[in-house]
Amino acid sequence: FQRMGSSDILIGAMPKDEMIEMIRGGYAVHDSVLFTDAAMEWLWNMTGGLIWFSKLIARAALTSAVKDHERTVVYPTDIHRAAATLACSDSDCRQCFESCREDERLALEGLGYLAPRPNQLVAFDRLLDVLQDNKADITRERLERALHNLVELEMIDTYRQNSNLYCFRTEIYRRYFRKQKQYPRVLPVNQEQDVSFQMVVTD
Repeated sequence: FQRMGSSDILIGAMPKDEMIEMIRGGYAVHDSVLFTDAAMEWLWNMTGGLIWFSKLIARAALTSAVKDHERTVVYPTDIHRAAATLACSDSDCRQCFESCREDERLALEGLGYLAPRPNQLVAFDRLLDVLQDNKADITRERLERALHNLVELEMIDTYRQNSNLYCFRTEIYRRYFRKQKQYPRVLPVNQEQDVSFQMVVTD
């Protein structure tokens, strides 16, 4: 997405089947190259179908499999390594900030600080307390607006229509905003070790 003036240009996520078709059709240039179903599942859980990140990770995973390991099959481990090494860097994720104003950036920084695990929910009051305890220039009303905007931009979600609990919409966002340093850090450096991404089957 990008914000131009008062208007938003949103580049949304692809449906899962279309993302898989795009990756398998666009990067498997030889019939012998295969992205396994499990690798596609990992990619979906990582990006939620976001086009830029899906293509970025898939391209790096394919390069690693073919050139570094002399394989014609891309496995979940290739997707995992590619995401860890490329997709969370400032140069690759800088566009995450393009639609964010000051308050939205503070909200993202606070959510990242409070979310060491994939899909971890953060309560509104906890987020507000952490930001204000660390002297962030934010009020309850402004934080509410910022979180509403981030939901509209599909960067974060609310939990089962409960507007008081928030989580990052995709794992790639959580990883980036947990460690990003592009925006001047308000919160102290979080010493808690991040938890590796694991796929969990839910009903």
